[in-house]
Amino acid sequence: MHEARRNLREQGLEPQSEQLVVFAGKTDVLGEVDQNIFAGGDGTEQFINQAFVANPAFLLGLPYCSFTAGFVLPREWGRIGMSVLDPKDRAEDFFRLDDLFATGIIVVSEVSVNTNFFNRSGQHHVGAVWKHRDQIDLRFNFAPPGEYPYPTPPGPLETKSDAFTIYYGFDQFVQEYSDAPKRGWGVFGRASVSDGNPTPVRYHLSLGVGGDSNLRVGRGDTFGIGWYHTVASDEFGPIPRAAQDPRNGTGVELYYNFQVTPWLNAPLTFSSSVRETEPSPTTQSFTECGW
Repeated sequence: MHEARRNLREQGLEPQSEQLVVFAGKTDVLGEVDQNIFAGGDGTEQFINQAFVANPAFLLGLPYCSFTAGFVLPREWGRIGMSVLDPKDRAEDFFRLDDLFATGIIVVSEVSVNTNFFNRSGQHHVGAVWKHRDQIDLRFNFAPPGEYPYPTPPGPLETKSDAFTIYYGFDQFVQEYSDAPKRGWGVFGRASVSDGNPTPVRYHLSLGVGGDSNLRVGRGDTFGIGWYHTVASDEFGPIPRAAQDPRNGTGVELYYNFQVTPWLNAPLTFSSSVRETEPSPTTQSFTECGW
């Protein structure tokens, strides 16, 4: 139970009970769902590619910052959590509550199980995201016109009000350092499947290695090597296919953070993605290398 309580504190939650944690307030949504210790956060400390920072299958329609409420049940074997979010982005709102959930609701639920394979820490989790809010139908169908002789101009694009994503993720230490808990390096992975419309990403898979480097032990260097493959929905209509040319995407990223001082890191990152010839998401081809 002490391990479960420490994990909650690492995520900014202070448990007041051994059995139940209830929370409510405004939060940064990115990095709260489908996280693992080697690939996650907000893109400032580990990987920078969106495919590793967060699962792209449920990012569409997810606010960057919003009001949320929920609960976590910490257990010796892991934890169970559920939360509801206001779909409206609240990054510029201070404490406006008069229109909460006016545009719909987002529900997130996740179960995480701790593991200790080969006496090394790890975790596996499975969860789901359900969004009840209007999102554009990927077929881009217009409302039918009125009957002659009084035709009406086409209205706005048709929408779908429900979307879901089911996901799985894990992280597993290969080497743990004895000087501090949760320090070492290991492997990680993510996988997900979605409704395919209105969610533009049908499937997503990523695998990699990362964590604390042992090249300069005691200096706080970190590294990561990751690969991902994203498959687009097959329900795009002719208009978005012609205009956006959606395709599948595959990419890799390598990074190494040199810790110059405890408050200064010098990151070296190489990231590359490739668009395939089959329909896929809006992944663009690019290569970056920078400090």
